[in-house]
Amino acid sequence: MFCKNCGVQLAPVASAPPPQPSSVSQMRWTSEPARLSWQCPNCGYPTDPEDDFCENCGAQISPAAVGQSEAQPEAIGPGSLIVPPKIAIHLVVRLNNALILLDMQGAEWLVGRADPVRGIFPEVDLTAHGGEESGVSRRHARLIAQEDRRFIEDLNSTNFTFLNGEKLLPGRLYPLSPGDEIRFGLLAVTYIEENAT
Repeated sequence: MFCKNCGVQLAPVASAPPPQPSSVSQMRWTSEPARLSWQCPNCGYPTDPEDDFCENCGAQISPAAVGQSEAQPEAIGPGSLIVPPKIAIHLVVRLNNALILLDMQGAEWLVGRADPVRGIFPEVDLTAHGGEESGVSRRHARLIAQEDRRFIEDLNSTNFTFLNGEKLLPGRLYPLSPGDEIRFGLLAVTYIEENAT
């Protein structure tokens, strides 16, 4: 069994195996009483249109355009699928031009310094980039992706977070734009977005 959101194989659970779907070569909508179902392009297993990955085989699923609940197309070919572009997010440390890549599967990234004793392991660990010397808190800020927008939130850090020179108020979301300068304490980074292929 695979996670329908990230595609990671899940640990097996003692239960009856899922029903074996009929083999299909393309994604297609099939009508059922009062609802539509989505099938995996790889194995034909029934899935939800909001799933990113098939629960049965782990294949990535790209949903078709929304709004086809009344009409039932014969088949939807791969060329007609609408897939929004993925955005790759990077931070470039101003001090040494180090590139920090953010995991594209995430929707939130904690920025700070790792502290194994306290169990703090931020997704963006600035320890190796002079975080401690620059006044970066263990849980300094978080970056947030909501649909096609990106935000930053200060987590009541000791030495504050600044966006383009403006001190951020803790607990408020501030929109990010490519090229923005973010300072975590004294550690400055440039925020970059790129279309990922």
